[in-house]
Amino acid sequence: MTTFNNIETANLVWVFAKWGVPPSSSWLAAYSSQLQAQLLMLQPPELCSVLWAATMLQLKLPNPVLDALLLEAQVGIKLGVGC
Repeated sequence: MTTFNNIETANLVWVFAKWGVPPSSSWLAAYSSQLQAQLLMLQPPELCSVLWAATMLQLKLPNPVLDALLLEAQVGIKLGVGC
């Protein structure tokens, strides 16, 4: 997978959800790796986009990625900038 910036990374999975088309398992594996590498750079709107898309598509994200996403969202909420 090509390297994308944090906004592009969030938008990639959002587009799949917007179209209602789940990504292939191989794409999701590559995406999850990139997402995990960029997770701390995601801003609240990007976190929300990824969480929304994962929910809409009922994606099975790897536990470390899902845990980190939820933790970052919780931190954002406590700071008043979360989803």
